[in-house]
Amino acid sequence: MAPLPNDFDNDLPPSNPSQNELDLELSPARVKAAKRQARKWFAILLIIGLVLGAGLAFGVVKLINKLGLTEKPNRTQPIQQPFKQ
Repeated sequence: MAPLPNDFDNDLPPSNPSQNELDLELSPARVKAAKRQARKWFAILLIIGLVLGAGLAFGVVKLINKLGLTEKPNRTQPIQQPFKQ
């Protein structure tokens, strides 16, 4: 029976990043760019949420008005008092 291939036994050097590579990843320019991109996406998602929420609220109000659920109910019969014995 042949041994199973081991994906962890390759001839590549270990992938431990050096301190210089870590410093490049956390450079002020990269941090500033990441913050700018996060703010941009936050603003886009906030605007999309507000627009969808406003549209949904408008639709719900129109539907409630169309179904007549905002009108005062007609009272054609007087309210009957409970029967006293």
